[in-house]
Amino acid sequence: MRLRIKPELYSLELTFYPSFLSSLYERRGGWLVKIAGVHKGLALRQLPDGTLEAKLPLGLDTPIEAVLEQTGLWHKPFEYKLHQLAEPLRSYAEALAEGLPGLRIPVSPRDLQQITVAVLLSKRTDYHRFTLKWCKRIWLEIGETWNLITSSASLSGVGSSYQIEEMRKSLSCLLKLQPMLEALAVEGKASPMRKLLMSCWGIGPKTADAIALCTTRCTSVYPCDTNLMRVLTRVGLLSSLHSPPEKAYCLKYTCQSCPKESCTVKALKAGELGGWLQSLTYVVGKVYCRPLRPRCSSCPVQAVCSSFSQPFRRHS
Repeated sequence: MRLRIKPELYSLELTFYPSFLSSLYERRGGWLVKIAGVHKGLALRQLPDGTLEAKLPLGLDTPIEAVLEQTGLWHKPFEYKLHQLAEPLRSYAEALAEGLPGLRIPVSPRDLQQITVAVLLSKRTDYHRFTLKWCKRIWLEIGETWNLITSSASLSGVGSSYQIEEMRKSLSCLLKLQPMLEALAVEGKASPMRKLLMSCWGIGPKTADAIALCTTRCTSVYPCDTNLMRVLTRVGLLSSLHSPPEKAYCLKYTCQSCPKESCTVKALKAGELGGWLQSLTYVVGKVYCRPLRPRCSSCPVQAVCSSFSQPFRRHS
C-alpha cells in the first residue's frame, strides 16, 4: 500500500538530518526505510514536486497517523509561528526559516527504547560518523530492546568506544523504570518523563531532553548541547554568562520556577519553537558554523550574526 501527501513547506531530508529517528532508518535506492522499532519496513521519500510518498508495511493499523508522526507532519509548519518570539531571537528564527525552510520534528513514542540507545551513544561523539554505524550494528546483530542490549555478551563487538559501555550502564538502570517511561512517552508527558530519565546514572538534562523531544509531542523541550551553545554565542544570542540546564536544578524545579537565571532555556524563551530552533541550529553548526573553518560566507544566518565580521570569518 502506498500513501501520498502533498505537505506545505516541508523537507524530508532537512527534517531527518538532525533527528535521532534517523538512527532507525537506512537509505535504499532513494527511499528512507525503517529498519528498527515500530512500523519496521515503512519507506519514505519526497518527490521533486514536494509530494511525500510512503510505502506502508502490511498490518499497519493507523497508517496515516504513523506517517505523520514519523515524518514530523503531525505539526504544522513552525515557520507560521515566528510571531510568538521576541527580538532578537525572532530575527534569528526568521533567518533560519528563510535559509533552511521545511524542518519538522519527527516523533515516535513507541520507539522509546531504540531512540534512547541512539541518544546515549551520541554523547561526545560524531552522530553521523559513529553513532549511526553503532546503532545499525546493534539493531542487526544484538537486538533493539534494553533487555537484549544490556544482557548481550557481544556488545563489545559493536565497538571499543567508552560510549558503548556507558550506554549499557545507563540502560541497566532504565530497565527498572521501563514501564513507567513507556507510558509517559505514549501519553506525551515530557516533564515527568525527563525527571524520571535523569534519576538514572549518566543521564542529564541534555540526554533526557533529546529523548523527550523525539518521543513526545512536546516541542518546547530540547537539548542544550555544545553545538547550540557555540552557535548562539557566536551569533550573539548568548554570552559567556549563560550555561546549559543543570541536573540538580532540573530535578528540583520546573523551567518556570527554576532560580537559575543564567540557564539557556530561560534566556531564550523559545517556547513551542524550541525544538525547531535547536534542530535547525544543529544543522547550522554542523554545515556552516563549525568549530574549525566555519563557512560564514554561505551561512543562512550571517545577516543576524554579530560575529560575521570577526576574525574567524577569514577561514570561511
